[in-house]
Amino acid sequence: MSDELSELRALAPYAAPPTDEATASARSALAAAIGASTNGASGAASSRAHRAPVGGRESLRGRRRWLSLMIVAVAVVIAVGLLRTGGPGGAAPAAASALERLATVAADQPALVQRPGGYVFSSSSSDSGGSYDGCAMHTPVETEIWRSATGAAFERDTILTPTLVDPRRIAACSHALRAARSTVGTSEIAYAPGCLALATANIARLPTSVRKLRSELVARQIEAGPAGPVEDFIQIGDLLREAEAPPAVRAALYRVATTLPGVRLLGERRDHSGRRGVALGIDDDARGQRDELIFNSATSALLGEQQISLSDANNSGGSVISWALYGRATTRSVLPGGVRLPQGPSCTGAGHATSREVGPHRTDVTGSR
Repeated sequence: MSDELSELRALAPYAAPPTDEATASARSALAAAIGASTNGASGAASSRAHRAPVGGRESLRGRRRWLSLMIVAVAVVIAVGLLRTGGPGGAAPAAASALERLATVAADQPALVQRPGGYVFSSSSSDSGGSYDGCAMHTPVETEIWRSATGAAFERDTILTPTLVDPRRIAACSHALRAARSTVGTSEIAYAPGCLALATANIARLPTSVRKLRSELVARQIEAGPAGPVEDFIQIGDLLREAEAPPAVRAALYRVATTLPGVRLLGERRDHSGRRGVALGIDDDARGQRDELIFNSATSALLGEQQISLSDANNSGGSVISWALYGRATTRSVLPGGVRLPQGPSCTGAGHATSREVGPHRTDVTGSR
């Protein structure tokens, strides 16, 4: 019972008002529970009659206590069921309510102003896991991206020291650990316009109509990927992270998420760095994991995401498969020293991207000629 009560407390601030159908169902279930508890309490009182004090006070107290417990139990089961149940063709009611609140907050946020010749800067930290010779590793990566108004961009990735998921396997995995640690270092990529798929210029052009945005998302006109609501949810996260989408686009993305079946509210969560936020998630049965996005409820910013093993996803301390943290996008006036962005060919039309090394740990990505 305490687990269900804890879940209700966590979800209560974000829950949508009950529908008439839900209210009627709850009343019917409650009336049935009262009837059952009255009959049961009468029987229980009879069995205790030989030790009841004068006036039957003990049996009356017992009856009230049992009735109260039955009412609470039924209310918890009904409420948790309603919060977990998806709406018709869309997210669960509590999730839709939370997403609508995030959309409202997002629409009221100030737009990020990018000066001519300046850049939108974003940073992230992540650990997508990985395995070397059967040895599971934590492989943390720090990423910085500078995006120009033309759609050109510069990315710097720094791979930090990998560690074993299970330190007890150090003897068996020493060779794999050395191989993994040989990848430690920094790599840099410079993109011609349009070659970084989620460039600021591309996101700014997305429709703010929920219907049109959903149509483009589902048709995979924004990002490639498999069909289905799980991938829809993942791509919404992609669009909300790193590159700063305009407020109206962000609001529309949250509202598109309300149309996705299987999305539900998970309540308050902490991201990998300990920041508190409201979490929404969707189960990916094919991969055996739950994809979770954690948002700052005051600003609507995406704080982080994580993938949790479905075998213990209902446990708040469940097994984290991978995670990512996102910083707030800002503006920068210059690129890091010595960096020049390729101006073409751009990655537009039917062409495809090509890459070439231009120096130690430095790659240029351009469109095909």
